[in-house]
Amino acid sequence: MTKRAVWLFLLLSSASFAAFDPPPVFVDAPSQELAPPPADKAQIVFLEPVNKVQGYFPVGLYELDGDTRTLFAITGSQTRTVLLVDPGKHRFMSTNVLTKVHFLDADVEAGKRYYVLVRFIYNEGFQLRPIRTTTVSDFNMVGADWKQWITDTPRNVVKAPLGDEQFGKEKVVKRIDKFYAKAVEAWNKKTPAEREELHLVPGDASPL
Repeated sequence: MTKRAVWLFLLLSSASFAAFDPPPVFVDAPSQELAPPPADKAQIVFLEPVNKVQGYFPVGLYELDGDTRTLFAITGSQTRTVLLVDPGKHRFMSTNVLTKVHFLDADVEAGKRYYVLVRFIYNEGFQLRPIRTTTVSDFNMVGADWKQWITDTPRNVVKAPLGDEQFGKEKVVKRIDKFYAKAVEAWNKKTPAEREELHLVPGDASPL
């Protein structure tokens, strides 16, 4: 992270964010077991296997409905979070408030489990990458990276009430709005092939 980014965070912290710990913006889920997906829902597991330095700032995960954003989870270093959604098409968004907003499209089926990597990119924020079932992508369930991602995300978390409060502060929302507008512009300039790389599809369902 650049000195400028650190300075911006400190400035933002004093005006908008309370200290993340304590109290936390996310906490351990009531159950650490990864339950099978229900028959009428698709299950999406978001993995953030980054180290403590890269994952120091929490990442807000949102579901989008048009321009409406719903914060469904907050993640941090070496955590995972589970989302149940209706089958069909969805769009998700990630932001750590400091850097870029990233989008992920999804088309998922009921009764299936899918995995998404919350991927740290230096000075670019956290990208959401579909984890494929084959080596058609570098982000897949076949190689050694996959086993390491699972090993490095043992903690199942859910957002805490403070998370909604902090990500909902007026100055934070305005900052996210700015990054969101830039992300929409960048997304519209992507080629179909580039968008497909950021598209979770039915064939990505994990063998349970």
